[in-house]
Amino acid sequence: MAKYLDKFRGTLNQRQADQVFKLLHKQRNAGQIRTVEEFTQRLESLIRELTSTVIQPSLKPTLADTGTIASSEQFNFMLDRTEDDLVAAFEEANNIDEVQTSHDALIRDVVLKNLKAGVSELEAKIDLYEFLNQDPRGFDNSIFSTFRESKEERTSRGDINASALFVDPRTKELLPLTADATVELVGERLTLATADKVFHTVYGIRQLFDSTSPQTDKIVTPPNMQLENIIDGQTGTYWCQSWLFQSLQKYVKAQIELDFGVVREINFIEIEPVTSLGFYLEALHYLDGSNVFQDLELSEQFLNGTVGLRIRKIATRRIILTFRNENGHATNFEYKTHDSLLNQSKEHERLPLTEYEMAGVSRDLAPLIPSEAIREMINVTQEEKSIYNGYEFTIGFDNIKVGLASYEPTSIYVSTPVESTSAAILGLRVLESRPYLDTNSLVQFTPTTYDTDDDIFFIGSIEYWITKQDLNVEGNLVRTTVFPILPLEVSRIHHERLLLTEKSLSTLAENNIGDLVFYTSWHRDGSGNPIPNEPDGDIVVYRNGIVLPNVDNIPLATEGWVSTLTTNADKVPDSGAPMRFRIKVIGGLVGDIYTVSYTPMVSTTSVIPKPPYDTLDYRGGLQVVDLVGDLSARRGEAQVIITEELSGSTIASSRYYCTILLRQNTAETSVSPAVEEYTLFTGSKDTTKFSGD
Repeated sequence: MAKYLDKFRGTLNQRQADQVFKLLHKQRNAGQIRTVEEFTQRLESLIRELTSTVIQPSLKPTLADTGTIASSEQFNFMLDRTEDDLVAAFEEANNIDEVQTSHDALIRDVVLKNLKAGVSELEAKIDLYEFLNQDPRGFDNSIFSTFRESKEERTSRGDINASALFVDPRTKELLPLTADATVELVGERLTLATADKVFHTVYGIRQLFDSTSPQTDKIVTPPNMQLENIIDGQTGTYWCQSWLFQSLQKYVKAQIELDFGVVREINFIEIEPVTSLGFYLEALHYLDGSNVFQDLELSEQFLNGTVGLRIRKIATRRIILTFRNENGHATNFEYKTHDSLLNQSKEHERLPLTEYEMAGVSRDLAPLIPSEAIREMINVTQEEKSIYNGYEFTIGFDNIKVGLASYEPTSIYVSTPVESTSAAILGLRVLESRPYLDTNSLVQFTPTTYDTDDDIFFIGSIEYWITKQDLNVEGNLVRTTVFPILPLEVSRIHHERLLLTEKSLSTLAENNIGDLVFYTSWHRDGSGNPIPNEPDGDIVVYRNGIVLPNVDNIPLATEGWVSTLTTNADKVPDSGAPMRFRIKVIGGLVGDIYTVSYTPMVSTTSVIPKPPYDTLDYRGGLQVVDLVGDLSARRGEAQVIITEELSGSTIASSRYYCTILLRQNTAETSVSPAVEEYTLFTGSKDTTKFSGD
């Protein structure tokens, strides 16, 4: 009899029939369940399947009859049938429990995730419309992406116009398919293409309690919420815990330790919380080679949805994640001493029974028998309810994944086009996250790229280009122009990757000349010092992160950089080629990586001056920065691009693509710059403003 009571006490929470759960998630992951309606229909169908077979009791009592000899075999047979009926009942109860669990998980995964994605997209659109409404420059159309949704606002390589869109504007080379930038839906960002990404197996997980993460009045864990659910890699098998206090606390902290078993290199963590109210990842500590836990010195990260964290590469066997929850709220509920809600907090008070007494059996039977009349007939007592009044903090996770990713050196992303019949201005707004080396030469990530100072060595760079396709009235392509664009209001560029694409002598083994992406000036006196009151690009060239000296006035220099190759033709607008600034490197070695920080020049007028044109960057004169070579696109103040159709052109409309190029600035393949979101604005000319009816 004890065996049956053991099952009665524990089977419902211990036996797990995975068929229903796996089936529902397989269908959802395969895209067969996408909406609430589809989920409801499938759930109803599944319940019908579960209840289609009516399970009949197999027990047929053998009644004692006067004058008939009763054998032990008959009673053993009845007990075996009783066992069969109990097992069948437990299995059916498990099926019902798992249907409910799957229902909760799918509601959370299908409905809540879609709802959060919709709210995030709505927030982004509201922010965009507020900007358009308040900005005085006349932007009236845009294309944007926050990388928060599964649909990507990018051009496919199969597009009919794609052949010229995936060319590196600086090397003029077609980038391969493997160079397509990665849209990280978990991290909601655009990164370099992933060359390799490995998720490490976590062999151990535990919750730590110490002076900073103490126990509380009560810690409540719902049924089937094992901590190991966090590291099983499955969707919907989550762990959740609530802290209950009699008085409101400022915050609570939880520490989760992950053990990889052996030393692993890691540079990313993906965290999927499941609680409705967000909380913070406050700190991350890792076990170093001396078996001492070190602080990774992360910025606090608010978790209100799935988050992908990029960290500097570390080698460790164990990490500790510290979470802080400030979202406490009042709670009031009824409970019984042995309710599943409070089982966890009372577990230490429960002692294993050596003998099964009727009081214990009665207590366990009570919540499983819904009928009060039946409970009275079999003398099952109902336990009195208690009331809890206090405050609750909840933290929970579906999955925490840790791994190592490596990236391609260069990657490209091309947006879908924004079309305009008479675009006059273009503008770009971005949110970037770029890796840099701090004063201790450790990799960090900054959410603010612009504006900073030259002391920060960014080890990843991001370029933005516009591909403008002009069409005639029949819709045929007339011409294509490509020119760079900077985010609005940016005044200085920090650590742009310098690509060496030419040789100063044909006998050289390696290229030693490169162009800056944006035109700038270099007004220096004979000693290389800035000329007072003269426009000056303030160029700083770095080789492998170390400043390289300018040696324009040192003919016999063995290392450095010179600007003497920048001719007057490079500085003149309407010359048939974009205005440019060229740099020659002296004494370079194979494998050297060069970056440049400088201030790009902008036009001082939005109109085109009358020819003839000279180098329009002298003091007191008009200044025009020609991006194409025919004055059809010019860089204006605050990095607004001014476009103008050529005289006598047959252009009826234009398509504008935003191309994002991400590059590594070091040989380290484990870090990547990232674009968190971007918006390309266009503003059209009002051709009817001064026309009469």
